[in-house]
Amino acid sequence: MLLNKGYESGAVVTFKLITGEELLARVQDETLIEFKITKPVTLVPTKQGTLAMMPYLLSTDLNTLAISLNKSAVVLHIATNKEVADQYTQAISGIKPVSSLDGVFNASNSAQR
Repeated sequence: MLLNKGYESGAVVTFKLITGEELLARVQDETLIEFKITKPVTLVPTKQGTLAMMPYLLSTDLNTLAISLNKSAVVLHIATNKEVADQYTQAISGIKPVSSLDGVFNASNSAQR
């Protein structure tokens, strides 16, 4: 049996809920019965056939609140893949993660040689 050691505070995690919804959020804390999450978003299809991120709850200010996600409402949870986690970080903060600039740094380093 695989044991989940939990997530580091601030990790971007994908949740599949019993309602069928998929949401991404930063995990602040985890207990036996709940996840404390911040800045949850859901994925929605666009007219161009791509996916966009939309705030999970539209009527609240989720930029300052941590919300409780009861584990009984979660079918599965897993660390979000790096590419999507970087897009999530950019969407919620406007900051482009350094890891998504790898090609830029490698190109500039090789140009200086």
